[in-house]
Amino acid sequence: MTMNFKDMNKYKRKCWEFQSEWRYGIVVIPKGEDGSFYMDLHSHLNDLPFKYIDLVIEEDAFKDMEIILGPKMNQKDKYVVKYLVEKYCPTAVVKDSKLRIK
Repeated sequence: MTMNFKDMNKYKRKCWEFQSEWRYGIVVIPKGEDGSFYMDLHSHLNDLPFKYIDLVIEEDAFKDMEIILGPKMNQKDKYVVKYLVEKYCPTAVVKDSKLRIK
């Protein structure tokens, strides 16, 4: 079996095209003892040999960060994001989304 993940996370809907952003994806597919891949990932999530993935990110990557808050985000969650930005990345700009979703 061959899988091509080259275009994963490459495309987004037209309504988001005004945003200039970087997208990254990490693909994890568990294998059985016989070397075959599990295609029903949800039933095998607990079989993964790790609970999280740590990524090393250079501090400079955050200096020009802009965070767009989703149009359905509640005030409590917005407050949490703003608090975390003040504490960990005070140079980041936080904005409300211009999208209006019902």
